[in-house]
Amino acid sequence: EFTPRRGYDPRPYLPVLTGRVVESAQVSDRFLWDFRRTLADLVDKGSRKLLIDLDHVGYVDSSGLGALVASMKHARGAGGDMRLCGLQDDVRAIFEMTRLVKAITVHASGAEALGAWA
Repeated sequence: EFTPRRGYDPRPYLPVLTGRVVESAQVSDRFLWDFRRTLADLVDKGSRKLLIDLDHVGYVDSSGLGALVASMKHARGAGGDMRLCGLQDDVRAIFEMTRLVKAITVHASGAEALGAWA
């Protein structure tokens, strides 16, 4: 959903969720805004189940956590939910240390998450 809505592939910019600057601070900030806006647009247009696959993300910093928490709150405020899957060990450790695993449902895989929602 991201690429058709924003006009570019988000994969090269995923390190921004870890606090790294990709290309420039301005470009990185734009990606974070686009990331949040895309998830909010999906909820606003009726999507109630957001599944975020973090398989290609090796670390998440406060900017990334903030974007995910804001998206979760937006989804829940609209009567939906957001779940995560594919967390690598370091990312899972961050979610456990911040106790976000108690607020956001985490699944091992996308298939598992979709099955749990069924």
